[in-house]
Amino acid sequence: METTKKTSTTKAALLVLAALSMLLSGLFIATASRSDASPPSACPDGFSLTADAKNCFQVAAVTSADNPNSCDTGQLTPDSTKCYVAARIIPQQGQTHCPTGYSPEHSLGNMCARFAAASTRAATCAAGSHGVVGGCYILVAKGPNGPAACVLPDVLVGTNCVITGAAPVNGASTCPTSATVLEDGTECYTLVGAVGGVCPVGTLANGSSTTECRRPVDRVPGALGCTPGFGVVGTACIRYAAPSIPPAQCPTGSVEDSSGDCRKPVADIDGAYYCKDANAALNGKNCVWTAGFSVVPSEALYKCDAGARTVIGVQVICILGDANANVAPSSSCLQGVPSTDSAYCIVPRIDAAPAAVAAPVPSFTG
Repeated sequence: METTKKTSTTKAALLVLAALSMLLSGLFIATASRSDASPPSACPDGFSLTADAKNCFQVAAVTSADNPNSCDTGQLTPDSTKCYVAARIIPQQGQTHCPTGYSPEHSLGNMCARFAAASTRAATCAAGSHGVVGGCYILVAKGPNGPAACVLPDVLVGTNCVITGAAPVNGASTCPTSATVLEDGTECYTLVGAVGGVCPVGTLANGSSTTECRRPVDRVPGALGCTPGFGVVGTACIRYAAPSIPPAQCPTGSVEDSSGDCRKPVADIDGAYYCKDANAALNGKNCVWTAGFSVVPSEALYKCDAGARTVIGVQVICILGDANANVAPSSSCLQGVPSTDSAYCIVPRIDAAPAAVAAPVPSFTG
């Protein structure tokens, strides 16, 4: 009973497929003659109208893989036959050694280094000096051969000799400046009135006048002054003079040359150390060369968590197995649904499709 049911179902499916194939075949043959009668807007761009003018069709796109094979895990080997992943690196100390002629140097952070005595240049005069080797000198300024001095009783104050003269004296006296003070020759006075024709005590008659009397007024002393060349400083008369300075001479340890300059001998500068090889660095009196360590790795530096360990060129890898054979080319539709043989893409006519409703898949009955 079950076998009979499967047979009926299979026959029904075959009949449907046959009907679809026949319908599409007739459809495509009649396209050229029927499509001219339909408006250009009946199908989307790139589609043609079917023979029954109910749908539109275009050839389906065919896609295929670029590589002949593929991998579920990992990647293909260069010959595309195997799948692999890179081996896992296990960090190890390894064995290191310096190149021949080099050894670890503690002062340089245990770098590999070798040393050789540096070369020396010829001796020279120090920078800023003059002359030639064996006779280098510098110029120094002349200085006084003794301290500055003043002639007694003059006193040296700072850089000057201070000379004290006669005591200052007042100048000529004058009458006080006032509107009521009068002067008669050397006498200063003021006028006061007489009382009953008699002058008050301390006054004198003003000439023959019987109504005016003179009251004497003290004269004002003149300003203090000094003899010419001196000036008043406090209560003394002072003047300044330059001290006597001994003639300048070359300092001790220097010699005056024919030009009057003082030459002081200086020692020669020993030739500087240097390295002839530009690849070497000067280290004191030695030239030093450095080099990197050579590392000898172990086979255990690489490990495969899965697959078989092998080497391709300089790369350590793990082979997981054979690659998958690539599938055959397939057809696809960016718009519409594929036909029964997947060669064409079918969409409804634009003017026949309901608004805002997706285009239905064409149904065929047989």
